[in-house]
Amino acid sequence: MLKAEHRLKRKYFKEIFDRGATFRGRYFILKVAKAEDGLPSRFGFSVSKKVYKSAVDRNRTRRQGYSALKNHIDAVNGGIIGLFSMIRTGKRPKFAEISQDIEALLRQSRLI
Repeated sequence: MLKAEHRLKRKYFKEIFDRGATFRGRYFILKVAKAEDGLPSRFGFSVSKKVYKSAVDRNRTRRQGYSALKNHIDAVNGGIIGLFSMIRTGKRPKFAEISQDIEALLRQSRLI
């Protein structure tokens, strides 16, 4: 799990949707925007009920996403807010696949 200083609060979700750039991966969509208040980089994960009906599956995927991001958070440029939204794919990805997708999205968006 990421430290609290790197987790995105829900009040920023609308801001990211309004003015963020979008990058699409295999399992996630990453929306990224510059933070206005000079905070360290913060990221959040969203897994909709449309993706997984079960709260257990939604929470597991979200926790795995935070764990995968933890390996790359130190390399991310400061002052960024980002939101990873899960895409409906029909199967539940393994941790290695989630980690690869998150790393690919961070590279695609030139955050690392």
